Amino acid sequence: MNKTVLFFLAPFYAAKSTVGGQAVIEGVMMRGKEKIALSVRRKAGNIQSLVNPHIAYKERMPLLKIPILRGAATFIESLVIGMRYLSISADFAMEDEKGVQTTKSWKDSFYLGLSIAIAFVAGMGLFFALPYFITGVVPYTKESNPVLFNLTAGFIRIVFFLAYVWGISFMKDVKRLFQYHGAEHKSIFCFEAGQELTQENITGFSTHHPRCGTSFLLIAAVSCILVFAVIDALIALHWAAYVHPPWHLRLAVHLPLIPLVSGISFEFLKLSDRFSANPVVGALSLPGLLLQNITTEEPDASQIEVAVAALKNAV
Repeated sequence: MNKTVLFFLAPFYAAKSTVGGQAVIEGVMMRGKEKIALSVRRKAGNIQSLVNPHIAYKERMPLLKIPILRGAATFIESLVIGMRYLSISADFAMEDEKGVQTTKSWKDSFYLGLSIAIAFVAGMGLFFALPYFITGVVPYTKESNPVLFNLTAGFIRIVFFLAYVWGISFMKDVKRLFQYHGAEHKSIFCFEAGQELTQENITGFSTHHPRCGTSFLLIAAVSCILVFAVIDALIALHWAAYVHPPWHLRLAVHLPLIPLVSGISFEFLKLSDRFSANPVVGALSLPGLLLQNITTEEPDASQIEVAVAALKNAV
């Protein structure tokens, strides 16, 4: 699978608060309090596992335990770790395809960095620049207030996001990835319920997890509307040139706010998990859970076996 596509997928699997994970190519990565474990199904049928020590950013720096800051730190950390282990699984897949063990060179590192850069630019263009440009040419938004502009741009952004997720779900490799995503969720559910990690127990749990990164991204898309509207209004009060700014100026102002949006979204995700029995919280969380109908698939027994191997190594 192309590594540029992989980078787009990394945010779907934002790490959970205690035990977290993500699907990778033919495998699962799990994060515990002190370890990260990767397990993949090799072409020969065996499960290959890697275990590395890891202490979360917020545990290393007490300042990052402050609400909002911890969310921003967790999001950035999840992106970095997610891409790293997706890349490792891609290397294993390449070895199986070629039939020989590959050795990374400076060219491989360069192309990986280039893929990440391309994915970042494409993501900013698709989910930020293009919605702003489209909104800017809509007649009723030209002389509108910041709330109406950001509401329109936010709606377009969400439509693009849903279309993107739906579109990639038809790719064969992504379908396999989403099955492992389901295996990851089921295994974590079983672990959090205190049950033994057996095929029979795990099969009974849902593939939809309230702390999934898919839900996080949908929450973040809504948070963008609120945060950007407030910031735009405050800036316009003190800077006349920003009353009706061009899309590129608005983009330059909004991009640095992404960590703030991530932090707010993370806190809401934690609250929704803690108060999941509350009907209001449940209603607000429902769209993210429904979206997991696309980003997760029912796994088979062999995929659950891989997820269990990773989870046991991580905890």
